[in-house]
Amino acid sequence: MKKLILTVAAIITTAFSYAQTADEVIDKYYEAMGGKDKWLNLNSMVQTAELTIQGSIINLKMYAEHNKNFKTEISFQGMNGYDLITSTEGWMYMPFQGQMKAEPMTKEQVEKRSSQLDIQGDLLDYKKKGSTVEYLGKEDLDGTDCYKLKITLKNGNIYNYYFDASNYYLIKQSSKVEVDGKEMEDVTEFSNYQKTPEGLLFPMGISSGNGPLKITKVEVNAKIDPKVFEATNK
Repeated sequence: MKKLILTVAAIITTAFSYAQTADEVIDKYYEAMGGKDKWLNLNSMVQTAELTIQGSIINLKMYAEHNKNFKTEISFQGMNGYDLITSTEGWMYMPFQGQMKAEPMTKEQVEKRSSQLDIQGDLLDYKKKGSTVEYLGKEDLDGTDCYKLKITLKNGNIYNYYFDASNYYLIKQSSKVEVDGKEMEDVTEFSNYQKTPEGLLFPMGISSGNGPLKITKVEVNAKIDPKVFEATNK
C-alpha cells in the first residue's frame, strides 16, 4: 500500500511539474515579447509584407481586430484579391486564380481558421480560451536548444511550438495538415525579431512552405475603417 501511495504521489508531482514548466515557458516568452500587459492591450494591428514565391514578389497587407476580423489583401500581377475571416464567416477573392467574384468559405474552413482572429496569441490565457498545453521537454533544433510545447486549441487544432532556450523567442511552429487526402507536416519558422515603438516584439522574417515572408511594417492598435472587412469583388 505504501508503495502504491508513493507511486501515485510521484505521478501527481510529475504532472504538476510539467504544468508548471509549461506555464513558466509561456510566461517567459511573453516577458521576452514585451510583457503580458502590453499583449493584453493589443486590440488591432496592420502589417505590410512581401511574400516571395519562385522569384516573384507578392505584396500583402494584413488587417486584424482581436477576436473579430482578419483580412489579408493580396496584390499580384496588377490584380488585387483578399482572404477574409470574421467571427461568423469567411470569404476569398482571388482573381489571379480565375475567381470572378468573392466566394464564401465553408463553415468547417471558418472554424479551422478561427484561431487567426486571436492576435494576442494562442498561449496568452490559454486556459480561459479552453485550450490545453503540454510541456514536451527540450529538443535540439539545428543546433539551437529549444523548449517544446504542444497546444491543443478549443477548435481541435494542434500545434507544436519551439522556443529558443537562451531568450524564449518562438522560432518554429509545426502542425499536421491534410493535403490531397494525405497528412503532412506544416512548418513555419520565425526570425529577425524587432520591437515596435509600443514595446512589442514581432518576427519580421517568417518562412513556410509558401515561401519567405518579409514583414516591412507593423502598426499596433491602428484605427481600421470598418469597410476594410466587407466582402466585395474588388
